[in-house]
Amino acid sequence: MATNRVIESFPLYDTVLISKWVDDQEGWFQTYQALGQKNKVSFFDKRNSSDVGMAYCNLDAKERFPYGYIAYSFGVLFQGPALGDGERDTERATPQSRADISHLWTFELPKHVAVRIKLGQDYILDTNVLHSPSGTAAKGSSTSIQSGGGSIPILGIATTQTGAFGEPQLVNRWEFPEPYLRIPNNSVFSIELEFSDYAREILKAVPGPGDYYWGRPVPNGTFYQSFPAASMIQVGLIGKRAVAQRGEQAYMPQVAQ
Repeated sequence: MATNRVIESFPLYDTVLISKWVDDQEGWFQTYQALGQKNKVSFFDKRNSSDVGMAYCNLDAKERFPYGYIAYSFGVLFQGPALGDGERDTERATPQSRADISHLWTFELPKHVAVRIKLGQDYILDTNVLHSPSGTAAKGSSTSIQSGGGSIPILGIATTQTGAFGEPQLVNRWEFPEPYLRIPNNSVFSIELEFSDYAREILKAVPGPGDYYWGRPVPNGTFYQSFPAASMIQVGLIGKRAVAQRGEQAYMPQVAQ
């Protein structure tokens, strides 16, 4: 008895996270320097939703694709901390912001990264990451004047930035021409990002990600609370999958009484 398959729209995504918050998740990194030691990172074959959570990956299998899939487009998203992350300045007991690193991660680094799509043993697409924007991202920025305190305030610019290369519209993605990208059930499939030597040198020289800091006045000054900031690379596919019909039971042959 054959199992009926239905075709349903189902976008897929997988994420590499860089943060001090990261523990031992497969292919994730605690620092930019650790990422800079790698030639490449891989998506859709290292993690699943059970490993890292649905916020970062919605594939329910790894190593082999769990169903047939027709991909119409794909995109790559580099996104850094929205706020300036930093480290504690022990001499002045204040956090020092590194807002520029988020811009470097989001807009400069992708220029120096290749993306390769691998099906089985064959590479079926090689291009630069800038040719395949995600078409999705949080977007916005702001600046504000903040005072350093004291009898003569020290003024500075505080920035908040989110965004990605390419406008966040779904038409801004790499589209596969007909007959599209067809991934067979149970096949070995991955999307790899390869970092140039230049990109790796950037990563090995950049500190962080650091921490977000929240300050609140206390009688003897300011008390700071912190939480690890995070940068991410997310690769997404838009397409349709072939799955068993909802409510269908697995066929079990009857056993003779």
